[in-house]
Amino acid sequence: MLQGFQGSWAQKVSKDGTKEMMWHNAVVRHPDGSLAVHEHYVLSDGARLITVEPMTIAGFDNVEDLQGFVDLIQSDLKKYPEILNYEDF
Repeated sequence: MLQGFQGSWAQKVSKDGTKEMMWHNAVVRHPDGSLAVHEHYVLSDGARLITVEPMTIAGFDNVEDLQGFVDLIQSDLKKYPEILNYEDF
């Protein structure tokens, strides 16, 4: 599942070679006060977006892929410790 994935940031490159967006996993505080991990997107114009639903840790075929995903999330949370507010998006 994670084969060929290089780091937490992914970017979409348009036909003219410009980067359209980048993303990483981020902690988001929901209106009820709970915390969850969401994908956090940063667009080329500086706009920031998050996924509506939190990340789920399900659907893996083996323990190695699951562990790789958990490691990726942990790495992102160390690199980007800011807690985002769901209501800001």
